[in-house]
Amino acid sequence: MGQGGRIVALGLTLIVGGLGGALIMASTQKVPTLVTQTVAADPVTISVTATVVDTVTAEPGPSDDPAGPKANGSYLIGSQMTPGTWQCARAGGPGVYWAIRSRDGGLLDNGLTTIATIQGGDIGDLQGCAGSWTLVG
Repeated sequence: MGQGGRIVALGLTLIVGGLGGALIMASTQKVPTLVTQTVAADPVTISVTATVVDTVTAEPGPSDDPAGPKANGSYLIGSQMTPGTWQCARAGGPGVYWAIRSRDGGLLDNGLTTIATIQGGDIGDLQGCAGSWTLVG
């Protein structure tokens, strides 16, 4: 800088959001983001470009593996969903609901809890989880 110049300190804040898509397993990764900030300071204008790196931890997402994490939805027990105990880590909205149904739609068992025991039956229905349903036993 020339004589009489000023030094301007910049504070940069990075907010990371909107991660979408299916994730197969939990992961933590560095996400680089290019940020450009221009500041007018009498009598000069300073333009700074920086790469900001933030750590993002993603939760397990839905999986095609019958024993893998499940999103809210209905699954064929055996081929799309392994029988066993499924758990929802975070209830969302009005509440958690699970059901076991026969192929003709008949209700065999159901509950309003974050733990679902899916045995026998044809269709497992998992609803109201803010994250993924995970097989725990």
